[in-house]
Amino acid sequence: MKRFRFWKLDAFTTGASAGNPAGLVLLRPEDSPSDAEMQRLATQVAATGFVTEVAFARPVGPDELALRYFSCEREVPFCGHATVASMYQLLSAVPEYRGLPRLALNTSKGRLEVENRIEAEGCVFIAAPEPAFPDLPVMASEAAAALGLPVAALNRHEISPDSALPVCECGQKCLLVPVAELDALIACAPSYAVLRALADRTGIEVLVLHSKQTHLRDRQLRTRVLAPAFGYLEDPATGSGNAALAHWLRRSGAWTGEALAIEQGPDRVAPNLVTIRAAADGGLRIGGCGVARVEGEYLLH
Repeated sequence: MKRFRFWKLDAFTTGASAGNPAGLVLLRPEDSPSDAEMQRLATQVAATGFVTEVAFARPVGPDELALRYFSCEREVPFCGHATVASMYQLLSAVPEYRGLPRLALNTSKGRLEVENRIEAEGCVFIAAPEPAFPDLPVMASEAAAALGLPVAALNRHEISPDSALPVCECGQKCLLVPVAELDALIACAPSYAVLRALADRTGIEVLVLHSKQTHLRDRQLRTRVLAPAFGYLEDPATGSGNAALAHWLRRSGAWTGEALAIEQGPDRVAPNLVTIRAAADGGLRIGGCGVARVEGEYLLH
């Protein structure tokens, strides 16, 4: 039996919205769980929906961590909500890290920086991975059918039904689906099996539905993020999905780089809140906070 420090965290919420549940395992430098053990732990806590992903953080220096992520089915290259929630917890509440101005993260998507803005803004900002724009052609009409949406629900000012939808990879390969009206976005209730078949057939991992109609006046976009390739239907609050959308908007000239305030999730009146900022180095920063729900030890047999 192995013992690990474990937290169940809800990302992108102060407690008023549901957030997105993630697990954090803080390893000691001498801990050496195998890939199979990390996957087994993640499967045990994620298969029932208790969390969506588990982040495993290993100290490699006084202000540096190596991070890996696992869903109930597989290792995930990068998980924004688990990173935001984990870093918020470490920098706000864990003695070894509390109050540090910055942390460096070694991930499979490169070295990423975390900025502690808890005292000033009540959140942390993490660097998003560098984007890629893979050629994975999925027609707008095909995506609408898989989502159970009429083609007329798509925003025709952004895409035509007989065009391929844009894809941006910022951790995962995200298909970006513009929806005209908030009502249609909220009402969307796709089949997991149908979306999983689409993902398996096309190589798409995540679908990011987005609308310029919002419930909150201080938000510019509403998103919903569906992640069938990772063994579950919806990610209710995400970093990488929203960062992929922001990268595409900037690339296409639809966003000039000012702070982008996004509301996310299927709950119309209590959405989760994500902030995206453009950085001086040309990259993006994902901002958010988190709430700890469970803290203790996980016993892996």
